[in-house]
Order: sequence, then structure tokens, then C-alpha cells
Amino acid sequence: DLLPVLTQLRHALDMQVDLDTHVENGNYVR
Repeated sequence: DLLPVLTQLRHALDMQVDLDTHVENGNYVR
């Protein structure tokens, strides 16, 4: 079944988007 894989992939993408948003907002300090 592909559903669990798709769900996990979607979750990973959402987390990546959150990280990118924080970086763009300047909330992320290297």
C-alpha cells in the first residue's frame, strides 16, 4: 500500500516548508 508512504512524504514536505518559512522570516539563525 502506498498510502503510508505518501502520508509520510507529505509530512516531510510540510516540515520542509515550515523550515523555509522560518528562514525567510529571519527567525532562523545560522
